[in-house]
Amino acid sequence: MKVEEFLSTVAYEIVSSCNAVNLLPSPSIAQAIIESKYGTSQLATEGNALFGIKADSRWSGKVCQKLTKEYVNGKYIDVMASFRAYDSWNDSIKDHADFLVRNKRYANLIGQRDYKTYCKLIKADGYATSATYAETLTNCIEAYNLTKYDSTTGSDVAETPTVQIRSFNIHAGHNPSGMPAAGSVGYLIESDENRNVCNALIGKIRSAGHTVYDCTCNNGSSQKDILQKIVSKCNEHAVDLDISIHFNALSKETASDGRTRGVEVWIHPKNKGTEIESYAQKICNSVASLGFTNRGVKYSNGLYVLKNTKAPAMLIECCFVDDLDDYALYDCEKMVQAIYDGLEIKPVNATGEAGKDEPETKTLYYVIAGVYSSEQNATAFASMLAEKGYLMNTEGHLMKGIKTQIKEI
Repeated sequence: MKVEEFLSTVAYEIVSSCNAVNLLPSPSIAQAIIESKYGTSQLATEGNALFGIKADSRWSGKVCQKLTKEYVNGKYIDVMASFRAYDSWNDSIKDHADFLVRNKRYANLIGQRDYKTYCKLIKADGYATSATYAETLTNCIEAYNLTKYDSTTGSDVAETPTVQIRSFNIHAGHNPSGMPAAGSVGYLIESDENRNVCNALIGKIRSAGHTVYDCTCNNGSSQKDILQKIVSKCNEHAVDLDISIHFNALSKETASDGRTRGVEVWIHPKNKGTEIESYAQKICNSVASLGFTNRGVKYSNGLYVLKNTKAPAMLIECCFVDDLDDYALYDCEKMVQAIYDGLEIKPVNATGEAGKDEPETKTLYYVIAGVYSSEQNATAFASMLAEKGYLMNTEGHLMKGIKTQIKEI
């Protein structure tokens, strides 16, 4: 079972149960994902228990015995413990909400509408012994965009058709610039630009409501170590696709030849004829539409990431760092949008529907006012504008005598 399938099964009941007692749904959904390993844990499968609530003297229902880890005196130890068990997942969900509102120590959660504060409080209240429990919940909420459930009702979740939420691992290749095993350097610096593209792409896909994990390595001791750490991070998550962001290099061009060297995307030969190959070609086409040469889809069974990730993977060579024409054409924001378009990402709104694409961003302009040979005069003028709060006077006109130039943002 994937996380998205698990959510489609439990989200309605969790939202309904939490809303009924004024609890914020997203942290409870995150708890269910984490505590039950999205419905695949021993407790979830044998005891229908999604939240790992211990069976103490107050519990008179079914019990499931399980070896668990507890964080004691700064380290984890194995402990055999009794947990509450149920006839169904829905019973577990209802009991979890009831457990939180009936225990006075969790009273500070009722009515709390900020998920980060909620996660810190439930950890401080003693729900789990893990020192990083609050951060784990917060990361889960953000990774799966669970806050979208905080503004819905149970009926919203049930009645609205759920669009498939896609999941990705995305990473920038190599170490950061200036470190061993960093990327290529030309007119562009690969380890800078691939991180710029990676970070922006992650943010854009997450904003569309999909799940993304950042698997970039920033502390590798060698190229082999970097690759091993990246693959290890990738294989921690069950996703639809792993994406590796790179920039290509050949030989530094000293004069423009009027041609870009362009974009290519690498995949494993076993993914020929699959959806992965289709997306790879669409990314090449999308980036090529910016003016880059389309070098097409390439195949390799020797690239470490492509052959060792559990999920299908692709390696995107955005353009060449050492080509003058690539350098002149390259724009990070446009590159990110082209990759995003090639992946055919569809936005998901707060109720799980396919949303319309965001309206085209309008071009904005700013006005540069005044040039002064005296810093004192320039400072005085800047102070006067700051006091007014505007570049214009109260009539909506520029101050008399100011020379202006208009720049596109």
